[in-house]
Amino acid sequence: MRVLQAAAQKARSVPGFLSMPGIHLTTPGLRAPSQSCVTFPTNLPRQGTATKVTAGRESPKPEGIRFGAHSAQVVYMARNPKDVLVSFYHFQRIANFLPDPSSFQDFMDEFLEGTVFYGSWFDHMKGWLSLQKNLNMLLMTYEEMHQEPRGTIQKLSDFLQHPLGPEEKDLIMRHCSFSFMSGVVNYSLVSKEIMDQNRGKFLRKGVVGNWKEHFTPEHNEKFNAVYKAKIGDFGLRLPWTMD
Repeated sequence: MRVLQAAAQKARSVPGFLSMPGIHLTTPGLRAPSQSCVTFPTNLPRQGTATKVTAGRESPKPEGIRFGAHSAQVVYMARNPKDVLVSFYHFQRIANFLPDPSSFQDFMDEFLEGTVFYGSWFDHMKGWLSLQKNLNMLLMTYEEMHQEPRGTIQKLSDFLQHPLGPEEKDLIMRHCSFSFMSGVVNYSLVSKEIMDQNRGKFLRKGVVGNWKEHFTPEHNEKFNAVYKAKIGDFGLRLPWTMD
């Protein structure tokens, strides 16, 4: 409980990208820190992330990410790609380290072509999830977190084999709420040189289905055709509809 309280307090004073640095650039011989439990967040596609990392040695064998003698636990977070597109569009408008999107239509074209930052959403999904049988992986979605947050916390707790009591779950619920997180992230912790929040908020709405406020019928038809072509036969069962 004290660990969770300390983490919540730290979130008020240290940006998440500093308190929990992610793997966004991989280099040969990537070394895992010596702590017994380490979390590496990343937005990289599977092809850009080492599939086996040991203490100072890297191997491309697709048998699972490993740290020392222990197989890593991989949590893959997915979201309806239409909401991903809208969220990414607004993010890129305030991110000073990315080019300003000229229009929503142009950004959609780039998203569907896979030429946006971090590449194709479709390849990202298929790349990581094709390794489900080889990795110790849990697939989670934004939608289930939004609709059943307490059940999702329990699902993650079971996967990580880290039991949580009722008070700990309540604390996680409070500090993972949109109101708490937007208060932490949207104000003083991210500099204007990185995020120009005069143009928008880093955390905007925290809802499911916001794409419906941005897509025209033509956008929807075009997106659905690409989605069906790229994902339709992949055998994924995901908690969202495309209409």
